Amino acid sequence: MKLDDPSKHGDMLDINDNVKEDTKIKESQPVEIEYDNTKYYDTKYTRVYLTPSEYQMSTCSQSATYTLTNAPPVPADFVTAWADIIKGIKMELNESCYLVHGAITHKEGKWIPDKKHERVAVPELVWMAYCCPGIQKVFLGHSDDEETINFEVPNKKLKLKRREVIEILLPELSAILQTHLNFKTKCEKFCLGP
Repeated sequence: MKLDDPSKHGDMLDINDNVKEDTKIKESQPVEIEYDNTKYYDTKYTRVYLTPSEYQMSTCSQSATYTLTNAPPVPADFVTAWADIIKGIKMELNESCYLVHGAITHKEGKWIPDKKHERVAVPELVWMAYCCPGIQKVFLGHSDDEETINFEVPNKKLKLKRREVIEILLPELSAILQTHLNFKTKCEKFCLGP
């Protein structure tokens, strides 16, 4: 969690009840939201860790994965599909690998607890790309909403069903990021290997 108090010297604080109720913090950043027994948009949400702590080598790096920006809310029934991808990736990772991930929010905005308070954005898509010697893979997941999404990517059309995770090519991810986020740079040279 980021701090608004310069006297804290940039150290993160644990999210406790005092922090959750601090007006200055609540106005400047999202704070932890209770997902356990509440439905938003008639859906039960939970966190998904885009990069899980077990991917990290050091304790400090592992701690950094528990930030809210690495744990967007997704429908509880999407977590299993994403967890299967995470397990498969973990078997291929080593010290020579690079990994990037992200989330793409709904174009019209979908927020928890609600649009009025806009504390945490609900992603429509989550993605992860990684590169190890001899391996480059990209996964895209349709984490939220009821409908199938169709993408126009170079030389083909992609169809992503609700709660589905598929493997795609890096130029396809680049096209999706350019379309959905007005991303100006192509990310086709993520992996420069042999």
